[in-house]
Amino acid sequence: MTRLQLWGFAVLMLVAQAASAADLSRAPTYKAPITAPVYNWTGLYVGGNVGFGWGKETNDYTLGGFPIGSDSSVFSGIIGGFQAGYNLQSGNWVFGLETDIQGSGQMGSHTSTLGCGAAPCGLLTQTFADKLPWFGTLRARVGFTPTNGWLLYTTGGLAYGELKDNGTATAFTAGAAPTAVPFTFLDTKLGWALGVGVEAALTGDWTWKLEYLYLKPDDVSQAVSVPGVTFTANGHTYDNMVRAGLNYRFGWDGPVIGK
Repeated sequence: MTRLQLWGFAVLMLVAQAASAADLSRAPTYKAPITAPVYNWTGLYVGGNVGFGWGKETNDYTLGGFPIGSDSSVFSGIIGGFQAGYNLQSGNWVFGLETDIQGSGQMGSHTSTLGCGAAPCGLLTQTFADKLPWFGTLRARVGFTPTNGWLLYTTGGLAYGELKDNGTATAFTAGAAPTAVPFTFLDTKLGWALGVGVEAALTGDWTWKLEYLYLKPDDVSQAVSVPGVTFTANGHTYDNMVRAGLNYRFGWDGPVIGK
């Protein structure tokens, strides 16, 4: 091997050693794992719902302050309406306020016979058509996010709605023809509501929800009059509903990316 070849080989070895040292001195680069976006429940929302309601109405009757009997009826039907609210999320907890207004097709009917035991009415038969035409609520919501994009919550607050009864009271008196008197009761009452629900993210700013709600309007006192006698009916109404809905969120600031 000539001297020139020896010098060339030495230069190549020096270059190779320098490149290897440079690679060893360079710190390794690690890429952070990609994490799923964390859903943020804070914000204003509006939406609609549809469902089914069922309930019961009981009546206690008095004449001159003394009880003379009682009856009950069940009612049910389709419900639907709109809701709006605001959520504030803190960690895994979500606090909110929601209001809704509902149209209701809930209705039922019943007939009762009472022995009034006073002249001129020996016996009283009443036929009722019970309805809950509409109602609304204003409720607080407290929820927990067990996993990303899901919300489990309880809710409760003020309820209000219209209670309606149409019917006919017929008095039967010995020696006299039956006397039928039509009547209509219509009253808007306050009350309270309590329920539970689940809500989950769909896509973009949309979420879906499924909710159960129990409503208890205040009691209603109604007068039923036939010739010469006036009865008092004290009504107690209880209502249940299950409804599914969609919500659209305004001003949502997007997911918070985990770091």
